[in-house]
Amino acid sequence: MIDFWTLEQVCRDAWPALDEIAADGWLARLTGGDTRRPNSINPLGPDAGDVMAALDRFRDDYQRAGLRQIVRIPDFCAEADAALAAAGMVIEATTRTMAAALGGRTLPDDPGLVIEARPSPQWIAARVGPSGDPANEALLARLSIPAIFAAVRRERELAAIGYVAIDEGIAVVESIRTMPGFQRRGLGTICVGALLAAAEQAGAQAACLQVDAANQAGLALYAGLGFDRHLYDYHYRVPA
Repeated sequence: MIDFWTLEQVCRDAWPALDEIAADGWLARLTGGDTRRPNSINPLGPDAGDVMAALDRFRDDYQRAGLRQIVRIPDFCAEADAALAAAGMVIEATTRTMAAALGGRTLPDDPGLVIEARPSPQWIAARVGPSGDPANEALLARLSIPAIFAAVRRERELAAIGYVAIDEGIAVVESIRTMPGFQRRGLGTICVGALLAAAEQAGAQAACLQVDAANQAGLALYAGLGFDRHLYDYHYRVPA
């Protein structure tokens, strides 16, 4: 049985923020850039204080950073969600948290597969992208828990990438990307399969990932790899 609050912590550590401020059971994450997760306010446990007080506490921090206040709410935090809804904050994006058991996983037999303990410059460039958010590179550098990076090469090019970060026996799958021109070849499946096998070899007992609830292709891919347990969803509340 995976404890949801432990999983929340591991998932935060798997994709860290540049700056974090904790107060009264809430954590403000501030990074900048165009992604919500490392720029959101998160509950730290079942005893988190009043969410509206947390918004007041962190308001100046977000203003100084030039960021809007975004609150990330797991669906087992109904009281906080109701308070935000009553204050007029609206839902923006819903993400599904899925889990898979590990056991008997083997590395795919693919000559283009590369497994590394640290991301290569080419891997980082593929993750950031030619017009991507440069904050992503800084976030990768702040990983504080063990991680394994995978890449699949085709035609002398990096075709697919991803990584897992491991803590508390849980492997969190992150940053699965298939490069333009290489989609629909099963390379994402190879990449994720390799990461799960490597995580099992490193001692992980279970794996999880978080995927956009509207991403039907992604959900189908992960279901085929054993992510058949729907743990919970989370969404963001933002000013209307």
